[in-house]
Amino acid sequence: MAILILGVPCALVLSLLMLDPQPVTAIWWLAGMMLVAWAGAIWRRGPQRLRRAFGLGLALLLGWQLAGLGNVRFAPWALEADRSYHITGTVSGLPDSRFYRHRLLLQPDCVSSGKDLPCDLWSGESVLWPVQLEISIPRQHLQHPPRPGQRWEFNVHFIPPEPARNPGSFDAARWYRSQHVIARFQVEPGDSSLLVEDSAAWLDRARFALREALMRQAEKTPAVDRTGLAIPLALVTGDRSLMHQQQWTLFNATGTTHLVAISGSHIVLVAGVVLWLLQFLLRRWIWLTHRVPASHVAAAGAFAVACLYGAIAGLGLPVQRALVMLAVFVVLQLTGRVQQLWFALALAFFLVLVWDPMAVYALGFWLSFMAVYWILWMSGGAVFRLGWVRGWLRVQAGIFVGLAPVLLWQLQNVSLVSGVTNAFAMPLVGMVLTPLALLWALAWGLIGDAANALLIPAGWLTDLWLVTLGWFADLRYAVLQVPPRPVSAMLLGLAGSLWICSAGLPARWLAPLLFLPLLQPLVQPAQREGEVWLRESGGPLQMAIIMPEQALFIGASPWPQLITSWQQAFLTYWGIGVPVSSTSLRGSAAFWAAESWTFMQLPLQANGLGEPEVQQIRLGDLCQPGAFSDGPAQSQVLHRQGARCVVRLQFGEESWLLWPSLSGAAQQALLRSAKSELAVRRILFNPARQDQLLPSLLSFWQQQGAELILTDAPAPELLHQLERSALVFRVMAGSGPLRFPLP
Repeated sequence: MAILILGVPCALVLSLLMLDPQPVTAIWWLAGMMLVAWAGAIWRRGPQRLRRAFGLGLALLLGWQLAGLGNVRFAPWALEADRSYHITGTVSGLPDSRFYRHRLLLQPDCVSSGKDLPCDLWSGESVLWPVQLEISIPRQHLQHPPRPGQRWEFNVHFIPPEPARNPGSFDAARWYRSQHVIARFQVEPGDSSLLVEDSAAWLDRARFALREALMRQAEKTPAVDRTGLAIPLALVTGDRSLMHQQQWTLFNATGTTHLVAISGSHIVLVAGVVLWLLQFLLRRWIWLTHRVPASHVAAAGAFAVACLYGAIAGLGLPVQRALVMLAVFVVLQLTGRVQQLWFALALAFFLVLVWDPMAVYALGFWLSFMAVYWILWMSGGAVFRLGWVRGWLRVQAGIFVGLAPVLLWQLQNVSLVSGVTNAFAMPLVGMVLTPLALLWALAWGLIGDAANALLIPAGWLTDLWLVTLGWFADLRYAVLQVPPRPVSAMLLGLAGSLWICSAGLPARWLAPLLFLPLLQPLVQPAQREGEVWLRESGGPLQMAIIMPEQALFIGASPWPQLITSWQQAFLTYWGIGVPVSSTSLRGSAAFWAAESWTFMQLPLQANGLGEPEVQQIRLGDLCQPGAFSDGPAQSQVLHRQGARCVVRLQFGEESWLLWPSLSGAAQQALLRSAKSELAVRRILFNPARQDQLLPSLLSFWQQQGAELILTDAPAPELLHQLERSALVFRVMAGSGPLRFPLP
């Protein structure tokens, strides 16, 4: 049994993360026959080694089969984008309502290629491994969002999935698979929607009513004071729509993101508080303690409260996984086997992955699972009784070591101050803010908006918490940043964290060696090679250049942001940290006043952790003469007309030309006056519909052996002109980013 519990989840995780498993029906039936034989003759008569080898092989086969079945079930649908489909299903969870549209998840029971056709694409419901569809509805089509539990009919159009093309960008396909979303649809003008059956579930109605009450309160509150409403909304209903990007950046820098996303840590903290209170009360009930251990009754009561809290939060996939894990430990507590934490961990891992195989793609699965395990392991694994301060510090150290490999693998960074911030944030959120938010929800159900007075102390505590987190986030070495690492490095790091924190295992001093693959860029920095990236944005120019001494970004004015999301994605991809508090700015006035292209120059140097770090940010208008002329990168403005300018970029021996829309007269003048400067290796051109290039200019570039890169699809006239010329050109739109190594 132990071999199956350990082997099946390990095979499933490795198969989904590193391979592309497919179910094998013939081997599945053969495995069933072998299982019967194993349970009979081999189990009773065979040698012990033969039984173990047979059990391990069967476990690996079962894990592969489960991974293959999940991979096939949640594979994205390949539908036609220009065709209408008819969908009937039940709304799952709270809809995400924005200014222009509603976005909701639908558990389908019928999907057909036409309104009057049978369910030829999907039919039936499933309790285990349910699939979901994402429906986007414009507000002009449906003013009020559908409620959870309601059954709707939609005529929709399919939205083809877009792969993660740009480096460091968010992997949407991976996230959708972890949420069981197998297709996305859009309700367009002319499509019909019909409410088939209204929800009779009081819990769904209560969750929706709570969300609407906080939304109404938020509309009456100034934007700067909405933080006190965003946290209770997230803690009660799981809706984080009131939170803004600056708050997420702060939570990521301090390692406290898990506290505002209902998952394992919330379930365990709520269950822990209830367990402590029940034990404190029940141990004084002599009649009960003479018949049943107070700890057993308290554990069952804590699990019941955790289930109720999970139901109020919507029983999303992270909450379901957390409840399965907690149920394992409660059962082991009731059976007297809670001391066998290794068995509890393996059993919970096994049950969670059987319940939801796609959990291996979710960051929340790894964080919640490891957080729950480390809380229970570090608080209950001591031989001698520890003081509460020492015990709490022990738990925080274990959580930091246990979660670091997962964070470095998926987010390429880990907060070095998370042990300290979580030490006070977890009690504050778990024992004060969460009970206060739940108390508000209960009081609001009884007395209505008069209960909003409870949100005032919640707002004060939240503001104090965020101010404290901001102070820690501004520390110089608050975040450790590394380039992307493979999943094998993460698995080795997890093995090292289990090894180093498990008393009784031999040679624990060797465990840190398993972290080296994750930290290899810091332990042994490689010589950074120069490269130019052109990011496919579907809009303005986005150019990223990395060299051994500096990083350089060129693009449209990023107002009102300084470092935009696409620039941060590249910095994360390159493993470069930007300490906000200690980074100085130069040239910001010209940067914000720029009407066209801007540049951001980031000199790099190694910090005390060995990671490349930005000490200064130099900003400016690329269309100003001599925008940057020192170092390996140089710029030269060849022509300027209003907000448009022709810029020559030199990166060592590599030369580029940024070419805007110009009239024929301007092109002819440049060819006469700056012919030598126009001799470059590559020309980057963002054509407008009416743009044409002079034949003499195309001929000149062809003679120089240059390459023309068009960021957008050209007009038919320009495309025909380029095809007739001998100039090498390529169109970037739809092809993904382009990477050019620098000599």
